[in-house]
Amino acid sequence: MYSALFMKRFHFWSLFLIIAILCIAYTGTYAKVEVLYKLSMPEPQTHYLEVEIQLSGYDKQELLLKMPVWAPGSYLIREFPRHIEGFHVETSTGKSLQFSKTNKNSWQIINGRNSSLVIRYRVYAFDLTVRTSFVDEDFAFVNGSNVFMYADYLRNLPARLIIHPHKNWEKISTGLQKEGESSWIYKIQNYDELADSPIQIGNHEVFTFNAAGVEHELAMVGPGNYNSRRIISDLSQIAEVCTEIFGENPNKRFVYIVHNLDRRGGGLEHMNSTVLQVDRWSYGPENSYLNFLSLAAHEYFHLWLVKRLRPAAFIPYDYDQEQYTPLLWVMEGFVSYYDDLILKRAGLMSEREYLRRVALNFSTLMNTPGRKVQSVAASSFDTWIKFYRRDENSNNSQVSYYNKGAVLATLLDLEIISNSMGKHRLNDVLKEMYQQFYKRKDAGINENDVKKYLERYAGKDLGDFFESYIYGTDEIDFEKYFEKAGLNLFDLNSENKSASLGFSFQYISANMVVRTVLRDGPAWKSGINVDDEILAIDGFRVRNDTFSKLMQNYKAGDEVKILLSRSGIIHEITCQAEKSTEVEYILQKTANPEKLPSLVFEKWLSR
Repeated sequence: MYSALFMKRFHFWSLFLIIAILCIAYTGTYAKVEVLYKLSMPEPQTHYLEVEIQLSGYDKQELLLKMPVWAPGSYLIREFPRHIEGFHVETSTGKSLQFSKTNKNSWQIINGRNSSLVIRYRVYAFDLTVRTSFVDEDFAFVNGSNVFMYADYLRNLPARLIIHPHKNWEKISTGLQKEGESSWIYKIQNYDELADSPIQIGNHEVFTFNAAGVEHELAMVGPGNYNSRRIISDLSQIAEVCTEIFGENPNKRFVYIVHNLDRRGGGLEHMNSTVLQVDRWSYGPENSYLNFLSLAAHEYFHLWLVKRLRPAAFIPYDYDQEQYTPLLWVMEGFVSYYDDLILKRAGLMSEREYLRRVALNFSTLMNTPGRKVQSVAASSFDTWIKFYRRDENSNNSQVSYYNKGAVLATLLDLEIISNSMGKHRLNDVLKEMYQQFYKRKDAGINENDVKKYLERYAGKDLGDFFESYIYGTDEIDFEKYFEKAGLNLFDLNSENKSASLGFSFQYISANMVVRTVLRDGPAWKSGINVDDEILAIDGFRVRNDTFSKLMQNYKAGDEVKILLSRSGIIHEITCQAEKSTEVEYILQKTANPEKLPSLVFEKWLSR
């Protein structure tokens, strides 16, 4: 027995020593490699960024460089390499090296054991969204995932970035850490940090503030009717409330990059920053300003959920292809639930406005026919091919994991608070998963993990809930959950008897053109198509706003003769009008609620 035990220990320690030697050898091989990125924009009016990558101490025969095809947080293959031009490789002495493109996003370089390489290329950047890059005579906005290349086996090495702004620009805002206070040189822990740290370059306004023990920078790009003092105060409250939920803030420094445009563009989360694109005049009207704060809260909450506590399928990021997960209803849906709730708990949104927005979430879900077709888990999984590629039938065939995920988070939160008699809420589930998986294990989560922790705090089996509402498409019994908080959900349209033909339209040059057809509605049944031009109803010409006036003369069950043009050919179709199925919910408090519902409601909205 002693001999066998000795031999087992001998083999274990021998194996351990071999692995240690191999790790040291591997580390030694690449520790001497130094990676330097250079970024410049000498002619910004041409919309080109110039990139140079210097590798020193690299003596392998070959090098495979890649460009990501998607950006984390935006789940669609966007083919970023299509904007690459002028790829060139040479040694430090200027000798050109051979290379070949092996697939859509990979360049194979024949090195010949040179110790230093210089790679240069240009990127056409003229797409101003939160996930892409843009440069013109006013400023440059750089998303690393679609500008900087990398090599798989050098991906985890530290690197440096030198930025050469255009001569007319003086400011750079980014979450990357400066190497020196007076320089434009940045230290990079690894490629993932470079890919995930957007860079704003120009002459934008910069404000700094401290909140939750974290230094924050607010970069406001472009004019707008914003009040910087109010925004800083409100963003500070958002940071404080979010940090309280998880018990810590993972950053020492955080950067908001806000593009003020003539349109809205959404937001995208990053490990130490976020990019928001908003209508430049949206800061004045109170409701639109609250939308801005909700967007800011949404992206800030992602610091914990999705950037750190994330699906196992996202660890590590695979920049070459899709990474499938059925958990976006949690990663995005739960965050969509919290974005308005954070504002309420921070005192930035009234109780009345918050309840209105909650009811609107439920109305949106019930006005989506696709809720009966696609489960929220399937919506999460298929986001790569469906959610970002919507068409005229998407509303009939899909459900949003943002919207339904927020609805489910509402119900689960009320369930947890009620069942625990106010002791716990959804906050506790997220905080414990964050501590357990990100902080202790540095691992991702799967569906069973989510179900396990929800059940722990709900104090009950949630198998039916998951099967019916997450993996299934059953209609949700909203009322039983709202009763737990002393609330009633009313449909303002329940008594509305107006007739509907079941399609939406748009006036184009005063011509009425069908845009969507509602599944199982009158238009769907009678064969009216998207892009049909409605000419007349029962012999009366339809132009401008006459359609709504004409429809006031009909009730459910009436037949309506529609004259339309389809591809230049005239058709006459008969529809039978039906009662509109659209709902408009409101939430109202129950008069004289019992003690537990009152406790649940107070716990739900309290900080």
